[in-house]
Amino acid sequence: LELAPLLAQLRERAAHVRAATDALHRAVAHLDPEDQLIIRMRFFEGFTIVQVARVLGVDQKPLYTRLRRILEALARDLAGQGVRSESIEWLNGLPD
Repeated sequence: LELAPLLAQLRERAAHVRAATDALHRAVAHLDPEDQLIIRMRFFEGFTIVQVARVLGVDQKPLYTRLRRILEALARDLAGQGVRSESIEWLNGLPD
């Protein structure tokens, strides 16, 4: 079993993941502060939509719409930063 090609492939993937992660952090930083808060609560802290809505004092239905808009903005920003489309397809499939 030849390990050198596998190690090279793993290094390449790790570099790609680091670059995509950095791009995601930059894209989130471009959002307005409340949108950043929504993303942080929902995806980094694991809040449900119900919990996010409660914290922000907003109705759930408009929050779903807003979250979809935020995710679309993130996808556009990431694409603008050169992140490959297959790397950001997951944004379209995130659960609300």
